[in-house]
Amino acid sequence: MKLFYTELLHLLLSIIIASIIYVFIYQSYLVFVFSIIWGFLIDLDHIIDFWLKYPFSFNLKDFFTGKQFKESWKAYILFHSWEYVIVWIIIFFWLKDDIKYLVLSLICSLFMHIILDIITNKSNFTWYSIVNRIYNKFDLRVVCKK
Repeated sequence: MKLFYTELLHLLLSIIIASIIYVFIYQSYLVFVFSIIWGFLIDLDHIIDFWLKYPFSFNLKDFFTGKQFKESWKAYILFHSWEYVIVWIIIFFWLKDDIKYLVLSLICSLFMHIILDIITNKSNFTWYSIVNRIYNKFDLRVVCKK
């Protein structure tokens, strides 16, 4: 159930990020809501990992215990990447008006999501580089501290 509790922490962190952006940067309910949503959407890639190990099936208990990672020793987690944070920061400076603050909420949520994952998974900073994961063939034994 570790993933379940981590998801609760992601919810709490997303609410905090959304509140900070709303109170101090840009007062928009849309940006507030999207900031919370971004904090969860990134974890949709865990479902992809599960289906790569167990095609066309889904078991909530197995999913929340991370059985797919423990048995395959692979973690693709395609949406978790520092490179995406960098790309979104570059895009942010080209944007104007409301859309700019939606992207800011995405950047903050993605950045903090990855930081929380590093802490809760006891993994290293470089594991959240998609380039590094590709180079290491997504092998958890190579890149995670355990």
